[in-house]
Amino acid sequence: MLALLATALCTPACLSAPSSFRSARVFGIPAPLASVYGMGLEKNPQARNAWSFHATIPATASGGVRGPRPQITGAFPAFQALSDWAMGGEAPYLPGQVLVKFREGTRVAEALEALSRLGMRVLREIGGRAEAGMKIRLLALEPGLSVEGALSLLRSLPWVEYAEPNYLRHAFYTPDDPLFGQQWGFHNTGQVIGGTAGTPDADVDAVEAWDLERGLAHRPVVAVIDTGVDLGHPDLDGNLWVNDDEVPSNGHDDDGNGYVDDRNGYNMAGISHLYQNNWAYRLGNDEDHQLFAQSITGTGDFLSTVGVMVRRTGNPARPFTVSVRSSLSGPDLASAVVQPSEVSPFLGTVVEKTLSARVRLEAGSTYYLVFSTTQLDASNYYLLYINYKDPEDPGEWRDLYRDGSGWRYFNTASRWERGDFDFCFRTNSNPIPRDDNGHGTHCAGIAGAETGNATGVAGACPGARVMVLKAADSSGMFDSADWIEALSYAVDNGAQVVSMSFGGTGYSSAEQDAIDYAWSRGAVLCAAAGNSGDPTMSYPAGYEHVLGVGATDNRDQVAEFSTYNSSVDLSAPGVYVMSTVPTYPVAFT
Repeated sequence: MLALLATALCTPACLSAPSSFRSARVFGIPAPLASVYGMGLEKNPQARNAWSFHATIPATASGGVRGPRPQITGAFPAFQALSDWAMGGEAPYLPGQVLVKFREGTRVAEALEALSRLGMRVLREIGGRAEAGMKIRLLALEPGLSVEGALSLLRSLPWVEYAEPNYLRHAFYTPDDPLFGQQWGFHNTGQVIGGTAGTPDADVDAVEAWDLERGLAHRPVVAVIDTGVDLGHPDLDGNLWVNDDEVPSNGHDDDGNGYVDDRNGYNMAGISHLYQNNWAYRLGNDEDHQLFAQSITGTGDFLSTVGVMVRRTGNPARPFTVSVRSSLSGPDLASAVVQPSEVSPFLGTVVEKTLSARVRLEAGSTYYLVFSTTQLDASNYYLLYINYKDPEDPGEWRDLYRDGSGWRYFNTASRWERGDFDFCFRTNSNPIPRDDNGHGTHCAGIAGAETGNATGVAGACPGARVMVLKAADSSGMFDSADWIEALSYAVDNGAQVVSMSFGGTGYSSAEQDAIDYAWSRGAVLCAAAGNSGDPTMSYPAGYEHVLGVGATDNRDQVAEFSTYNSSVDLSAPGVYVMSTVPTYPVAFT
């Protein structure tokens, strides 16, 4: 579904759009869940969609080890079932967070104080700069307060316009290749693609369009809300949008738009990897489970907050520390302490902490997020969630974060060992929208790769200026809060066309508000209709004011995976689409 802009970007017409508080603390606490002990290594046959974060429902250990032990022992099957927490037709969302919008006229300070008493605190406010800004707030829930319980409470308050989960969306993928001769979607001569001869002229007539307009006189700003872009790609770097009012890397918000050093766009998602496949490591249950690390690659900006997906079993008496190091056994450059009371006993949630100091991560250098504790109790410990290579089913596993890996320290052997896993973590937003997945670079090339430069591929609009907005983690997962903020940034900073090649189920009033705001600012909004191959409605393509784009193949037939429903406004080439990919290793290749 990556050719969604191909039919529109080169025509002038595409550049304008058609015309008294409760004070009692209330908790939605689920029934106590079974604890698991032992080293049973088995995959849950009931496990659902691993793109989702689920309420944790551990299985009871059988007492033995099923199948071979993993290369690094200690991985723990933290089974989770989507049906036990998902709402709104099982649409996946982030646990521990909700989105809320107050009614007009609400006394905000009093409302926030009331929410604090109810176990909710504001993580950030999302909205545009204009008077019509959305004024949506992302709330973090205290441990013990479920998403369902929080929503029930919020929706009962007269000053709340709406409250909903922080839904998850994911990128829609198609193949890639750097040769223009195979870009049949732009110019179909009947060439053989994927083993099938095409139908001549079953394309978007890009070559004919370029004879009339290439977008060079009035270069449109195309915002690509995705996984980021390889900013140094030789076929893209000359067509990146540049914020001329911002002085790069000086640490100041020179243009006063609320974002520091946003030269080519912004990274709302930070350096993050949140995909987990129902495994976790115990932290603090024995001597060899007291120290872990996750290596990451610096992008040239500051690290100020770190979040880790964690749950506790029992009641650990001691906290655990999150720190940053430039070497595994080196000194802490900064740190933060996570208290047991901050960790849910029921859900694997992302606990975010502000570090004791900001740490500049030099571009290309390796750093380590270190998780350590002095807790030592076989019945009371923490669970750190991971994406793990199951030795019983290695084909299931994909290394979705190529910029680093998980590490474990063995106290009994005094050594570190690298493993086939990554921890689930998140860091603060930053001005470097580097693509650590590959999907965003692919989409950006379709829209605006440099053309006529004897390099790589051609872009649909040779004159496009690509505004890079990273709103997804390394696995291609988006949450509502991040992509809503990205969309607001895009239109507030002059984007005329917005590409959204992602989606998921579950209608969101907050997302529709964001779409309405962007449309009111004159932007053309394009979204992939989906890759489900059935009528399932995908959002944002399903929202009003969005052009939903389906996929066709090189024989001018609807692609077998393309979603079909009322959201599809047009279809364009979307099978074996050739475009740019990052010049460094990523998951999407």
